[in-house]
Amino acid sequence: QDAVTAAKAGDVIWIHDGFVCEPASDADWIGSGGSSKSHFKIGKSVTLRSVSGDARDAENPPRLRGKYHDEASGTIIGDNAIRPLEASAGVVLKGLVFEHGAHNNQYGYMAAAIYGTGYTLDKCIVRDCHSKRSILSTGITVTDCVISNNTAGITGGAKLTVTGTLFTNNVTHTESNGYGASITLNAETDQGSVISNCLFTGNDARTGGGICNQKTTPVLVVDCRFEGNCARERGGAYCGGGILSNCVFSGNWTYHDAGNYKGEGGAIYGCDNVGACVLYDCVVTNNSTRYVSSANGGGLYQATAFNCLIADNDAQGEGG
Repeated sequence: QDAVTAAKAGDVIWIHDGFVCEPASDADWIGSGGSSKSHFKIGKSVTLRSVSGDARDAENPPRLRGKYHDEASGTIIGDNAIRPLEASAGVVLKGLVFEHGAHNNQYGYMAAAIYGTGYTLDKCIVRDCHSKRSILSTGITVTDCVISNNTAGITGGAKLTVTGTLFTNNVTHTESNGYGASITLNAETDQGSVISNCLFTGNDARTGGGICNQKTTPVLVVDCRFEGNCARERGGAYCGGGILSNCVFSGNWTYHDAGNYKGEGGAIYGCDNVGACVLYDCVVTNNSTRYVSSANGGGLYQATAFNCLIADNDAQGEGG
């Protein structure tokens, strides 16, 4: 925190590989973020980066940690939970690992890894962070990162740009907010969001295993792969409106009957009340609805497809 405090706008702060920055105690925190706690805060447009520059390939990249449990006992520390960082607009984070974060009890509503908007996350890893709603907020740029093993995804109400990023093994199952284990767009101000060249695999949500677009905001998803994602209620890989171009959906599924939703759309559930879901030049194969006899649309449900390959999908109800 001292280096950040001393830096001027436009400065680059270098962190050696192998460095670990973690809270020494439950009281070791700084920043605002509503009622939540942050390990440290960057309130000016500086770059914080590792020497190697790419956390995905580095043997021991710098790790910025929060705290959501007692290391010795494994007990969840509840209201004393701490996220790794609070960052303001213009901040660039490069080649770093953010882990073990949470917001006030492990299922808080604010971002559990990095609180803030308008920053850039480049070649970073975000893992093992826990929240009821989000680990990162929208209104950011994410490039060539790995987002993995979190209990929530990127959620918020501002334009989101994501490129070349792996989303894997993220889970969100809460009854009130179990949308989009990797990405949820939930406000009209998300307009213009673009998600490209990303891989979504092994993610699990109540609705929209990979991505959930809850509003009429246009979103463009291009050149992405969705493999082996699942959802309890609808949209094993994707739920909502938007334009999906040159994407591959393979081996995704839904598996539960939950009230008004019958596990429809093994790969894609197009919510007609939030705008059309339209596919161009996509491949939709080997997706399924499981265990519920009335679950329709093994591949697509309420979606329109142009020049797509749709084959070998399976539904317990109608429309394999």
